[in-house]
Amino acid sequence: MTDPEAIASVLARYCHGLDDRDLDTLAAITTDDLVTRHGDWFRTAGRDQWLAVLATPNPRLVATQHVVSNVLVDVDVEGDGLTARGRASMQALHVGRAEDGSTFAASGWASYRLEFRRDPITPDGWRIAAIDVEHLWDDPGVAVIFDV
Repeated sequence: MTDPEAIASVLARYCHGLDDRDLDTLAAITTDDLVTRHGDWFRTAGRDQWLAVLATPNPRLVATQHVVSNVLVDVDVEGDGLTARGRASMQALHVGRAEDGSTFAASGWASYRLEFRRDPITPDGWRIAAIDVEHLWDDPGVAVIFDV
């Protein structure tokens, strides 16, 4: 598997980890010093802080499906070959629960800008070191689900 293919696989595992709420998978594919920015919604510094945000129950969120496409990866071949940058288009479908108990769907579109690192000593492979989510457009229901 080439480095760009391996990185695209990490990004796919990231999306599945979000959708499955699989914190173990998300921990395994991110660096300890992970930095995230989700538009104006929130920022985190460190994998533990980010996982704590994800672990916080949200009674308004029933399910999600994150889909990425147009994945571009640039591995730093001029340097040590242990860092890479990526960009991807993302669409997320969120199923929310209204106050009356009914459910509704709300979509969001974003651009992911990512940084990846590879540890040359361990066989862990590529991991996400930074995620910058630029929200391009969200259905009004997304703000209801995430209280933003």
